[in-house]
Amino acid sequence: MARVEVSDPAIADIEDIWSYVAVHNERAADRLVRRFSTVFERLARMPSLGEMYAESLPGTRTLTSGAYVIIYVVRDDRIQISRVVHSARDWQSLLDALDDTE
Repeated sequence: MARVEVSDPAIADIEDIWSYVAVHNERAADRLVRRFSTVFERLARMPSLGEMYAESLPGTRTLTSGAYVIIYVVRDDRIQISRVVHSARDWQSLLDALDDTE
């Protein structure tokens, strides 16, 4: 099983998502964060679960969970969660930004 690392930007994304949802329903916000944790655990067992994004970003995959897109990178024995964003956002530009940093 791969080790899961959650990047600082992904942690900030999850905190922002929780804060936004919690304004209306804290229990729903808590459930959403638990769902992300469950998905991360599944990715540790099945790293290729998500779709490959582009040839220019080796190992980069996306997985949709409800209304959210989880962007992650498979690297040897670890999974790095790069971002967690609402699917209505321009998440492709976040991937392009990852490509610029590699």
